[in-house]
Amino acid sequence: MTPWDRIGLDIAAWMRLPLTMRIGYALQPFAAWGYTTRSPRVPYRPHRAFPAALVATGEQDTNCSTLTTCLLMAAYADTRWTTEHYAGLQVFETFGPAAPVEAVESAGVADRVEQLSPGRWHLAQGWRSSGTGHAFLLWHGPGLTMRVHAGPAQGVESRPDSIEALRHEYARELHLAALL
Repeated sequence: MTPWDRIGLDIAAWMRLPLTMRIGYALQPFAAWGYTTRSPRVPYRPHRAFPAALVATGEQDTNCSTLTTCLLMAAYADTRWTTEHYAGLQVFETFGPAAPVEAVESAGVADRVEQLSPGRWHLAQGWRSSGTGHAFLLWHGPGLTMRVHAGPAQGVESRPDSIEALRHEYARELHLAALL
């Protein structure tokens, strides 16, 4: 069941909700989910461009890119997402290191930025010095930056963060897009 179905809305009414509410409702079904790199799943299919085979029927584990893809496609349910956008958000091997940012920009739901914009949600794709990557959402407000992500130690979580810590952790590259 999609987040908008769960709260009794159609897509038009869903899209009138503020972005923070849409992300919050889209995130709720992931409570207590774990992390996996083998067979990531989601609790609902957020868009027809998202593979139906990834909807969980048992194990409740996801990964960073599958979580952010699901949340973004749900939050922007009226967007004409394509399988190409899905592939970019998943950073498939043939795509570059900024593929998720390029995908949301191409879909018309975000603008690429160099710095976090106050009072805005962002998609981030970071690359550590080791070469491993991580996709996550950030909300940046006065005196507070919150990260929404899935990771091996904690599963799916929201937690305070800072741009300084993010730039240190993702020293190789940090690509940002401000969500519209």
